[in-house]
Amino acid sequence: MYLYAVLALLGIAWWVRWLLKPEPVPKVRPPPADTDFTRRPGLSGAMRDFAPATGLRYVVIGGTGSVGLRLVEALVERGETHVVSFDIKPCPKRRPTGARFVTGDVCSYADVRAACEGADVVFATFALIKPHERLACLYAPCHAVNVVGTEHVVRACVEAGVPILVQTSTSNVCVSPAIAMPLMDEASAYVDAHTTANHYSWTKAQAERVVLGAHGTPLSHARASGSLATASIRPCSALIGPDDVNICERWLQQGFAVVTAASATIDWVFVDDVVWAHLLAERRLREEPRRVGGQAFCISQDEPASFEQVVCTLKTFYDQMTLRPLGVRHLPPRVADLLAACVEGATYLKGKSLRADIGKLSPATLAICRLSYVFSVKKARQQLGWEPLYTLSEALQCTVARGLERMGQRVRGGAGAVQLN
Repeated sequence: MYLYAVLALLGIAWWVRWLLKPEPVPKVRPPPADTDFTRRPGLSGAMRDFAPATGLRYVVIGGTGSVGLRLVEALVERGETHVVSFDIKPCPKRRPTGARFVTGDVCSYADVRAACEGADVVFATFALIKPHERLACLYAPCHAVNVVGTEHVVRACVEAGVPILVQTSTSNVCVSPAIAMPLMDEASAYVDAHTTANHYSWTKAQAERVVLGAHGTPLSHARASGSLATASIRPCSALIGPDDVNICERWLQQGFAVVTAASATIDWVFVDDVVWAHLLAERRLREEPRRVGGQAFCISQDEPASFEQVVCTLKTFYDQMTLRPLGVRHLPPRVADLLAACVEGATYLKGKSLRADIGKLSPATLAICRLSYVFSVKKARQQLGWEPLYTLSEALQCTVARGLERMGQRVRGGAGAVQLN
């Protein structure tokens, strides 16, 4: 009997050890000691030199999100006087003076049509971003916002006589374990209903096709002639910034980062660089619609990095600016798999996603996070004249400085004058 008890304990101990086996953590390098994002002209300088105010009337649909709000701020900053933000979310606390915030739902065509009336340019930055959802019972809301909402925007632009539409897409339209390649670009295959890892990728792929397919559609409004010019910007592949919600913003608010796929290497893109691409796409659609219209453009810092490298870099700047360490916790892969399976099981039984943060840990999330891939930004460079405004290290440094400032935390040396040891 004692022998059985000992064997049982040994078996449990072996299982626990097997379960808690950590993922090998790759070696990373610290950021350059002379990193200082304030030396760059940044988005303000780029707009001044290459995309000044136009005097046109702008509507940003999804204008309270990470990209949308930064785009609204940029338009106001460069001197535009007719800027409307349309979103289902209420007006944000950080409200740019000079912009008008309108509450509405992209699922309502009447709301979208009213928002687009009189506009010259529409930026569609909205999306229901839930890459953790793949169960059939969760598909309808994602389709309603990402696909039907996009169809409403295109129809509203045509009927309201809006000549230019720029959509925020995502590199996830081409990313899933079934079809992802080490190096991809705008010509890579879309995911479909069978190859997608989640509803987000599939619905955004449909949405991008709707936008690009609408290029050249004749405008039907009495005040307008000509046709609709469209383009899509694909942030590749993890969007970072002080308002990115699920990555840097969460790490800064919590004071620690949880890493589930340390070795996975992908592209990273800073929110200012995404906004810059939108502004250049709008300009090119006005000047050369035949050259860039109906096309997608991949955007990143063009510096692929592992999750571990990004966490290490962000931690370096966080530690220096706050004089306290950012905690880093690595979740063992098998523990992550077990938790994800439990979360998805609970979601299936409940019929909807769990509200707590743990609800975002699912098999679909892990399947995407563990992939390594890179997207070429050559096309954006050649056709839009786009270049990253910051290096990846500078972008992360800027993210920490802005994020801490918005959280009301004291930044060593000030939010701009970053002091490095």
